[in-house]
Amino acid sequence: MYSSKTTTGLQAQLILCGSVGTLCFLLFCFLRVRHAPATLPNSFFGWILPLIRTPNEVVLEKVGLDAVVMLQFLLMGFKLFSLCAFFGIIVLYPVSKMGGDLSDPIIDPEQPGNSTITTNSRLSMPDTLFALDLSSYSPTFLWVYLFFTYFFCFATFYFTFMNYRDYVYIRREFLLRTAKTIPSRTIIVTGIPTQLRTNRKLAEYFEKLGIGVVESVHIIRHVDRLLEFIKERAQYLRRLEAAYADYWGNPCHDNNYNPEELLREAERDQSLHALDWSTGGRKRPMVKDGFMGFLGQPVDAIQFYTEKFNAIDEVVLKARKHGKFIATNVGFVTYEDTISASVAAQVLIASTPFLVRVSLAPEPRDVLWENIAMHERERVIRQGIMRVVILFLVFFWVIPISYFSALTNEDSLRNYFPWLMKLAEKNKILQQIVQGFLPTLGVNIFMAILPLIFNVKKYILIHAWGMLLLGLSVIEGFSRRSEAEESTFKKHFFFLMFNVLLVFTLTSTLFKTLKDMLEDPTKIANILATSLPQVAPFFVNYTVLQGIMLLPIQLLQIGPVFLQLFYRAFLCKTPRDYSEVLAPRMYNYSIGYPIPVFLFVVLLVYSTISPLILVFGAIYYALAYLVFKYQLLYVYFHPYEVAGRMWPLVFSRIITGLLLFELTSSGLFVLKRAYPLALLCIPLILLTILFKLGMDAAYQRNTQFLPLQMLSDRFGPMSTVAEPLNKTPIPHTSFSQASSHHKDSMPLRRRRTVLDEDDYEAEPQQYTDFKEPPMTLLDGILNTGMKQYGHPALLGVLPQLWLPIKAGSVKTLGKSILKSFQYGYILDRTDDTSHEQQPLLGNTDVHSRGIAIQSKGREITRPIVREESETEDEFEVGTYYHHPERRHSRTSGKVDEATPSILNRTSYL
Repeated sequence: MYSSKTTTGLQAQLILCGSVGTLCFLLFCFLRVRHAPATLPNSFFGWILPLIRTPNEVVLEKVGLDAVVMLQFLLMGFKLFSLCAFFGIIVLYPVSKMGGDLSDPIIDPEQPGNSTITTNSRLSMPDTLFALDLSSYSPTFLWVYLFFTYFFCFATFYFTFMNYRDYVYIRREFLLRTAKTIPSRTIIVTGIPTQLRTNRKLAEYFEKLGIGVVESVHIIRHVDRLLEFIKERAQYLRRLEAAYADYWGNPCHDNNYNPEELLREAERDQSLHALDWSTGGRKRPMVKDGFMGFLGQPVDAIQFYTEKFNAIDEVVLKARKHGKFIATNVGFVTYEDTISASVAAQVLIASTPFLVRVSLAPEPRDVLWENIAMHERERVIRQGIMRVVILFLVFFWVIPISYFSALTNEDSLRNYFPWLMKLAEKNKILQQIVQGFLPTLGVNIFMAILPLIFNVKKYILIHAWGMLLLGLSVIEGFSRRSEAEESTFKKHFFFLMFNVLLVFTLTSTLFKTLKDMLEDPTKIANILATSLPQVAPFFVNYTVLQGIMLLPIQLLQIGPVFLQLFYRAFLCKTPRDYSEVLAPRMYNYSIGYPIPVFLFVVLLVYSTISPLILVFGAIYYALAYLVFKYQLLYVYFHPYEVAGRMWPLVFSRIITGLLLFELTSSGLFVLKRAYPLALLCIPLILLTILFKLGMDAAYQRNTQFLPLQMLSDRFGPMSTVAEPLNKTPIPHTSFSQASSHHKDSMPLRRRRTVLDEDDYEAEPQQYTDFKEPPMTLLDGILNTGMKQYGHPALLGVLPQLWLPIKAGSVKTLGKSILKSFQYGYILDRTDDTSHEQQPLLGNTDVHSRGIAIQSKGREITRPIVREESETEDEFEVGTYYHHPERRHSRTSGKVDEATPSILNRTSYL
């Protein structure tokens, strides 16, 4: 049986994980020298210190606040567990080796044979890694464990408080700098009554409330059928492009091949025409015209798909131009002032329940347009069904996790895997691998299947590293991608807590212990205290595996690289296929957070039971900070920003870990018959609950809204009457006066975010020239634009025919411009009316190319959105501007204002 004092398989675990991890890290450093980012040295190890020293404001500009919040959590974990590890190794580890192990069974000196353990005898293996002499048990040591239980809890209080406070501060600064953007001034309205379901009436309704001047309104329309047509259009377009690639090859090696000229010929007369040009060496591809291409008569594939595309394209274009779409009960209202939107989101608007409910709007790219108009009744039903599915998966996972836990117990190995035990008995190292390495590796592999299930829709609809449509969470009906991510994080963390920490620990008597917990909740502490110490070596090995082996593998990106190679070798044909595969991958915070947060809980729970785990926990968070920082800056992108909204969820789960730690400590004291010490844990539990309530009372609303006083001080009072604006803006008190302690106050420069139509430079490849961005935000619509709150099905940019590229053109094309729908890169702007800020730092390698994409003489234009409507058209699909004259006046007379700098606030991060 496991014991906290044994380190079953730790030597083998360190050797195996250390060897694999070191090899992966060195291989990454070697490969990185050849492909080093311009901002980091290209020496073998010279990139590490500059990366660590990269300030948070650089991360804030290049990636966003979400990345800064995650990195600060990892840094907090490193600081906390480094402190705890120091005292754990200096004090607790020697104490446990000298007979004061908190998890040791009771020895009754008054009974004969007091050297015999009164509970189940331990089949522990000698600790050969840190061998110390053991002496008899002394109850005096228990006071040491009580002290460090309090110390570790208070240290966690301090670090989480500091991190929470800094998060609130930097969030305020970040939102103040983006307060003039359209999302900051927009609210989403649900439950719109029938009589208000026109843009003009809804604008008049909100303006008459007297809380601000409405700038624009957009009511969502029922476009489900149009979405189906758009997806079908994209499907036929891909097949047509694949047919051309099969016919001519990609790239085409014929010297007479001219894709620009052929494209002009194909797109004449406002429709596509099948091209007859031939390379002379290949037959035209054929396809059957029956069911799914498997039945029917063989026909020319290019002609067949061209006709199919033209038919559906005509339907889509006519529907977008002349279609009358019924209004839903959901709409977006944009105010002229940020303070107006903030007030509207915090007050009760209508007296009738469930009507005109208001909240701050997500960024346009954060909106799940497929679910935005879903009826609330349908959403509730879907969420109920998904909860049943989740519960089924939770209990289904108990079976395999129980078998993995059998590998950690010698008796279970003999019962379930006798052949494996006989083999392990022949070699001590093999026995350590079987009992130490295999269980942790098996649990990690099996639990890694969870994100695939939660994101199953992603792997069906798009390539494996495109924009995530978070499977089960999307099915639940969430209207925001960020909500789907948060839901996935909650599910994944719950799976880890239940199946790895609890089920794995209690698996031998699972149903009995669950029955005991339900019948008598007071037994929870004793059950946890009895079971948790027995599997402490497993979680030590688990932490070693996560930190020393899996993080270097993650840094090397072995899985994504092999998956990309597989796609390129077997699935990619057209330039569009290659451009989507080679596009930067999106970082999914819902998959990135669960393991670090779960390990945070594990380290707290086992901090006094097995102090050695704290050392490997500190190593894990140090390496995680390095790996995640590099990948967030140079590998991944995130198409939208939610201002670090994951942190309150993380904080709540840290509190859960603290309570579990305190309950376990109390139960261990009860098992030691140290009842006064167990009672002394009760105040700590109450303090933890009070700490959570106090932090929520102090900061929770600050994580949802900006204080009105700060908005008023920064931008002045809100306008409640739509009076004509003067060309020269009226000066008002700047918020920078309240931040006079900053030495360097810099002027406000407009910052272009991922909501802007930014371009990044992409080197043309052998198989693609990156002429169009992928279609991952909404299938059938290019990932470009989406600055306004208009449904992409009506206003988004449709993909056009993309012919194979010409062989050798890579040398002459130079750098192509691909829309940076992925990056929040920073651009200097000479003329922009979007009220968006420029970066805090001025240096960047990205160059703006205007609103239209120029590619090989072909221009992809944006749909024209009307700016005003003289009639109340209930079927109007564009964005309605309530006071177009004020909009023109404000944009023509706009000047930059002063804003406080956060460049010198690194100490607060």
